[in-house]
Amino acid sequence: MLKLDIEKIREAIRVGRFTNEAAVCQGVVLRILHALSWPTYDTQIVSPEYSVEGRRVDFALCHPARKPAVFIEVKKVGQSDAAAERQLFEYAFHKGIPMAILTDGQDWQFFLPAEQGEYGERRVYKLDIVEREIDETVARLERYLKYQAICSGSAMEAARADYQNVARERQTKATLPEAWTNSSKKKTIYFSNFLQNALKASAATSQTLIPSLCFFARTFISGAPRRLLRPRQRTLPMHLQNLRPVRARRPP
Repeated sequence: MLKLDIEKIREAIRVGRFTNEAAVCQGVVLRILHALSWPTYDTQIVSPEYSVEGRRVDFALCHPARKPAVFIEVKKVGQSDAAAERQLFEYAFHKGIPMAILTDGQDWQFFLPAEQGEYGERRVYKLDIVEREIDETVARLERYLKYQAICSGSAMEAARADYQNVARERQTKATLPEAWTNSSKKKTIYFSNFLQNALKASAATSQTLIPSLCFFARTFISGAPRRLLRPRQRTLPMHLQNLRPVRARRPP
């Protein structure tokens, strides 16, 4: 049922059928919630225009009844920007809501407001239901937003686990360039001396220099992440078997 609903919603978004927030709420959000087994007719569970400190969030998904577990802020298609993120987080902070969702009907952004970092760093997942494969779309919506999963707590467990993975990946990307740069500084002098000996040996034996250069280059950068570099040649050319690298001397 959800897959069929997503297909029809995608077609409607492509032709521009949802022209305002109310249309997105009615034609996209409520339809998806219904397909995810939420009792959309029960306003104590799916509460529209939920009041928060004198302001209103578009939907509060409650479990148990009248106790919000998820906030959904809806925007017009193409308008889920940084200002909308800030507005959603303000709503969630006031009520201590564990999960917040920002959507314009096409993009669905899932946040854990209680985690650390900027707004974007607390995003668990961003789902484009038009561009993403439909099976992936269905799987993500069911993982984070299915009614039974929210009630049992498994949706929050899955979201926290995915957030930890995202945070670790972000930390790795932040620290890897510095570590690789520091390592490269030490290798540069070592490689320079190694290459000078290679030039001499190749000239003395009338061997082509290209295989030697390829070998030394791969040796020099072999400490790079394996996902980036996969050296094929690990055997030193025959005419360089007796060659020994000269280590750089430290300046006095």
